[in-house]
Formats: sequence, C-alpha cells, structure tokens
Amino acid sequence: MKIDYEKVDQSHVELALKRITEEGLPDGFRPSRENELVHDGQSYPPIAVFAKAYLIATGQTLRSREMPRGEETPVFDRLREHGFLVKRKHMPETNSLTQKIQDFAEGYLVAKTSMSRFSEQYEKIKSAGSALQDLLSSNGYKNLSIKSAIGMGTFADVPWICIFDDRITGKASDGHYPVYLFSADMESLYLAYCISNGMMTNSAAAANRIRTKIKDKLSGLTSLGFTEKIDLKSNLSTPRGYEKGTVTAKRYDLHNINPESFLTDLTSLLGKYQEIAESTDNTLTKNNIKTPTNKNVDLRHKLTSACCAKPFTILAGGTGTGKTRSAKLAATSISGSTNVEVVAVGADWTDNRPLLGFRNLLAEGGKTYVAPPALRIILKALEHPAQPHFLILDEMNLSHVERYFADFLSSMESKEPLKLHDSAENLKAEDGVYVPGKIAYPNNLFVIGTVNIDETTYMFSPKVLDRAHVIEFRVTWDEIANGLEGGVQSELPALRPEQVEEFMRVSHLTEKVLPKEDHELLTEVLEDLHAALEGTRFVFAHRTARECLNFVASAQALAKADIVTPQDTKKLIDLAILQKALPKLNGASGTLSKVLEDLTKVADKHDLDLCKEKLESMSRQLKADQFVSFIQ
Repeated sequence: MKIDYEKVDQSHVELALKRITEEGLPDGFRPSRENELVHDGQSYPPIAVFAKAYLIATGQTLRSREMPRGEETPVFDRLREHGFLVKRKHMPETNSLTQKIQDFAEGYLVAKTSMSRFSEQYEKIKSAGSALQDLLSSNGYKNLSIKSAIGMGTFADVPWICIFDDRITGKASDGHYPVYLFSADMESLYLAYCISNGMMTNSAAAANRIRTKIKDKLSGLTSLGFTEKIDLKSNLSTPRGYEKGTVTAKRYDLHNINPESFLTDLTSLLGKYQEIAESTDNTLTKNNIKTPTNKNVDLRHKLTSACCAKPFTILAGGTGTGKTRSAKLAATSISGSTNVEVVAVGADWTDNRPLLGFRNLLAEGGKTYVAPPALRIILKALEHPAQPHFLILDEMNLSHVERYFADFLSSMESKEPLKLHDSAENLKAEDGVYVPGKIAYPNNLFVIGTVNIDETTYMFSPKVLDRAHVIEFRVTWDEIANGLEGGVQSELPALRPEQVEEFMRVSHLTEKVLPKEDHELLTEVLEDLHAALEGTRFVFAHRTARECLNFVASAQALAKADIVTPQDTKKLIDLAILQKALPKLNGASGTLSKVLEDLTKVADKHDLDLCKEKLESMSRQLKADQFVSFIQ
C-alpha cells in the first residue's frame, strides 16, 4: 500500500494519542524499544501513533511491517512537523552490540599477526552478528538477515558484518546492502551502504546506474554525518573494492562508540534500505540486480542453457584461468563423473582419427579397430540414451578445428550417421568392444571445447563459430585471491534425478517456443541487430536467430525446474546475442570500426549491458592495435 503521509494532520495525531491511551495499541503493534513520542508526560510508540492517526484520517489500516522506521523517514518527519516530540530511547541491546564489536576489534590484530585463534575471532564476530540480529528483530525488522566474515581460513584485512533484505539480495557477492566494515588497523568502524564487489567488477554499467538511484535515496543521511569516502587502511584489492562500492558511510572510532548515535544512524539507514526494497523501481530489486559472474556455478547455468539450445559450446579465455577444470566440474554436476571424458587436442591432429579412431589394417587381417577415448564416450552415450554425456576437448584450437572436427559438425547438424570404417562387419577394439561401420550421432552427447588465442593456436572459421555457443571465461582478482586462500571449489552440487530428466527433455525439444511478449521482444532486438550487420560479412541468418530463441526458451524452462537461476528475459536475450551473434566479429579497423559503433548503438537502445560492455572493450582494443577479435 502506498502511504499518503500528507493526509495526517495534528488533530488526527492528537485523537490517535487519546484513543491509544484509552484503548491500547492497534493490533499488530507493540511498544517501541528504540524510539518514543513523548506527549503530556507519557511515552508512545511513534509508528503505532501514526498508524492510528492514518486510520482516523483515511479509514485505511496500516500494518507495522509496511511502515518505514527511524530518523529521516516520512513517519517521524510528519509527526515532528505537527510539533510532537519524537526521540531516541536508551537501549541496553545497543550497548551489548557495541561492546561485542569492540571486543572483537581489540583481539583481531594480535590474532591476525600471530596467525592463531582464528576460531575464537570467528565466534566473536558471529556473536556480534547475533546481537545485531536480536536488536533488529526486537524492533520489528523481521525480513532482515545478518552475515559476518573474517576470511576463509585465513584472516581478512577487512572483516565485515552485512545486513541483507531478501527482496534485494541474500549474499555479499550480489546486489547492494548496509554493511559494517572494520578498517585494517582496527581503529575505525564504518556503517556503509555498498554495492557488491561482484557487481562493481563484472557489471560496471548496471552498478553505476544503481549507484545514482541509491545515492539520491540516501541523500538525507548527510545531516547525520554520512559521507561518500571511506579509508579502510588496506592496499589489497578486495578492501579497495569495498571503498569503490561505497555509496555513503559514517565512521566511528572503534575505541569510543556512542551507543545512542550508533543506533540512530543504523535505524535511519535501515529505514532508507527498506524504502529501497519496497521501491516500485524494480531495477533495484532482487530479480534485476543479479551480478553476472564467471564463477563455476554460474558457468554451469550458462552451459546447461547453451547445451539445451545447441550441443556444442566453446569456452574461451586466457591460459591458466581454469576453463577445463571448470567445464569438467559443471559437466560432472549434470551427468556424473563417469559420463564425462576430457580429451587433449594435439597440434598434429590433421584428420578425424584422434577423435573417431581407425581400422588397424596391420593387425589380425584388418579386423581390429583403434577406439580412442572420444569414440568410447560416443558409444557409451548410444548405450545409455537417457543419460547426458559430455566430451570436453581441451585446447580445441591447438590444431585446425576443421581438419579433425568437420565430420563431427556435419553429423551434429544433419543427424546423418558418422562413418567409422568400410568393413561389412563390426570390428573389435583391443578391450573387446565392437565398433560398427556407422553410428548415429547421439542426441545425449554434449561437446565443450576450451580455447586459447595466442601464437600457438589457430583462429576458428565462421563455419565453426556459427555452429556453437561461445562463452567467455574471465577470472576476477577476488576469485584468484580466493584460490590462494584455498577457497576453490572441488565439486559442484549434483542435479537431482528429476532435474537431469528435465535437462534432457528440454535439450530434445526440436521446436522451442517463447511466450508471445518475449518472442516479440527478441524479434525486435534481432531485427535491429540484423540491420546493423546487413551488408557486412558478419550478418547472421536463420540458424543464429533460431538458436538465440532456443537459448532463451531453454533457460526459462530450466529455471522452472530450479536448474538455473531465473533471469529477466532481456538479460537472457543479452546473453544469447553475446554468445551467438557477436563471436564471428574480427578484423582490422577499416572493417570493424563502423560495425562496432552501430552494434553498440543497438546494445544501448535495448539495454544489452553484456553486449555493450564487450563491444566497447573491442572498440578500445581496435583503436589501440588496429585489429581485434571477439575471442581474445
């Protein structure tokens, strides 16, 4: 319900006070342990008084959880405008919280320096977080949760205690939230409103738009001493990210915290936080601020949608970024480790024999067959058609892909059988497996190729790129630092049997469809994109358009089965175009300058943030080097 605060005048408040004195508090309200309205020597809860006054003025009933709390909120402002005294109460819970925060800070540096008592310090900050949770719960903040951290097995430079509203986010790597940040020297504590490091790093455009909107909503806090700048006294990248992501903050001396101002600041900021969570501007809420990252679990989400749209995916990224390992983790979580085969491509692969094997004419009169691991996973997939199987080709472009993979691509597209040998009878492999002359391409086989681009590798032809989804794999410093601290995942949660079944069902759908509104939105974007590329060698045709649709439809279907995270349709379109329509872009300045400029305009028009970010990056490299390729 939208509250019209102007409806309440002084007479309504006075009558509300009289009725509360006579009848008690309205249903659902209770005495405030934080603030009080003092009138004729008696204390009243300000929120309850305003709710009663609003009922008298409008006939509408307000519920406690619908109303913003704290300083600089419309309820308190309106009551004070009419001359009523609203002030803070002394709260022992606040003293308990500040004391626990100070106890934690006092022992942290000694523990960190000696690399000891990690568990003790973890329990101390956890206790402070629990005290904060109790304080919030006792004052009616029911939809807020607390999370604290001091590092993953090793001490962080800047510990923190976050406050999450689930309507916006539930974790520190996504969205925006209030947070207590301890400076590295344990001299300062900041109550800050931050945009997550993940969003600042991986979705800068979205983060900047959100920062502007939030900054405007928090502007009233400057009267309480909030400012934009903080100094966490650390040179590490993660704390610098906290500083960069801070929208507003207030500093406290950790040795001398005033409980009353501490509580006033907290409740005032939380009042604004709840206003943001309840905002009709849904760009600030949970479904629209998920940070696009390349962590393993998010890679699985991209891969599952891409594989359901097309059983061939290329994973591109720099050397040593963990592409193969991450692809194997993602594939294993879908199909199990026994149904995943990793094959290292050799620089000497000049035909399909390393993949599909060959008839050994020198042994047993030509009645034997050399069956390499890639062929064996194909045969296994044919034996178990209800189970997904993955073939991961490591460093796929170490040789010319067309030389060894052409038959594979052709069979994948045409569904024509793969020819293995010309013998009229099945040939026997070394381990007794019989290999027929032809085999059908299994529709439960998904191929993932990892690629690097350097002087030892070959560029993909447009024919290959046109038949694959290309997913860029980039690693942030936070992920590298996490790996140094031993935080790299060794496995991902496996899909449940019913989820695997749904994954296979969606992948087998030959004619995927979208809701009418989503179909029209995709068509509009593709039409503008096609117009921008028309007349160039990069223009796309039916296959690309159809596979963009398949990707969006697959992601939506998988989200319903809780296999991938639900995403806004426009975000899925953004990702589909990034993976299907843009990867063929490469060339010199004369060829690409105008193309990139036109495509950037299309991305900007339709709010395709990922595409715009990639196109702008390519434009910068093109100006610097006079040549650029999508796969870098």
